[in-house]
Amino acid sequence: MRAFDASGREVFPVVINTICPVAYAEPARRLALRHMTTVEQASGDTLNRMLDINLGPIGSDEVTHIFCSRDAYTHQVEMVAEAFRLENLSWGGDRAFSIDSDPEVVKRLFCVVLGQTSVVLKWLGLEVKP
Repeated sequence: MRAFDASGREVFPVVINTICPVAYAEPARRLALRHMTTVEQASGDTLNRMLDINLGPIGSDEVTHIFCSRDAYTHQVEMVAEAFRLENLSWGGDRAFSIDSDPEVVKRLFCVVLGQTSVVLKWLGLEVKP
């Protein structure tokens, strides 16, 4: 099945993994909610549903990051990257990353990483924490 954005460009499925250091959890959640409700016009999202997965180093009890993952399309990646650029945060990414990027850079930023979630988490050396 083919999909197109509002401009008629063909778009393709991707997995958007959003990650943020726990130190920036509250502002990141507010920004994520604003993006989802105003830019992507998602309904039903609430602050407590934004970045609602805790991550930390494999084998540790420490929570170092907050995280969420969603199936999306390539044009949505462009919207998220543009939102990060507009915010111009010292702790925010300005583009979408992949497992070809430097994982240490990714772990310092509020950003998105494209790819299957299990592969991305393994690459980052992180796992889901309770």
